[in-house]
Amino acid sequence: MCRLAAPQIFDLSDDDGHGYVLSEDVPPGLEEAVEQAARGCPEDAVIVTPS
Repeated sequence: MCRLAAPQIFDLSDDDGHGYVLSEDVPPGLEEAVEQAARGCPEDAVIVTPS
């Protein structure tokens, strides 16, 4: 689950339980966590693109 892999970047909505992005900019040092979140997303809803 993306929130568990990168809680600084992803959270869950209280309304519907779906994940959402807190910040589209990945801080230095969190790149691997975000990549892990993308690989572990069961819905393939997380796509990481280099800036």
